[in-house]
Amino acid sequence: MCAFFPLYALKHGVSNPGIFFIFLALTLMIGRLFGGRILEIYNRQKVVMVCLVLINLGVILLLFANSLTIFIPVAILFGMGWAFLYPFLTIHVIEKAGHARGPAMATFTALGDLGAGLGPMIMGSILEKASYQIMFACLIVTGCLNFLYFYFAMGKKEEKPEKFPGSCPSEAKLQFRV
Repeated sequence: MCAFFPLYALKHGVSNPGIFFIFLALTLMIGRLFGGRILEIYNRQKVVMVCLVLINLGVILLLFANSLTIFIPVAILFGMGWAFLYPFLTIHVIEKAGHARGPAMATFTALGDLGAGLGPMIMGSILEKASYQIMFACLIVTGCLNFLYFYFAMGKKEEKPEKFPGSCPSEAKLQFRV
């Protein structure tokens, strides 16, 4: 989406599409300052569900956006969604990887890079044959599929409460009763 945004904004008379990216970057920075703490306080699955909804709402709003005054809230919605989603995904990979954290993170970042490359290629071919609205509609469908997958595959799993909150399992074994 961000690959095509400058052209889309110029088409709608926005003289400086970079303003969108300023708001996106500021929202990401502010969100990530608080993101780590939020992921520690609240149920992570619920945070991810909210993030996916925010990102999808941003694309839905972008489908109807035609001015800078609407593009700025889109940037803020995207920023809020990605500010918390990316740290969650990183934490999730690290927690599930066990001792193979290096290969797991390499795979995670490689797949992210693959998506960053393939996404614009696929959406560009859709845009070439259709319109921005059709391309954004395809992104909305993809976002909804992501939401449904997460809801049914991950969201319904209950998190097991830690015996000793805030400590890792190896530290929990070192606790002595007095």
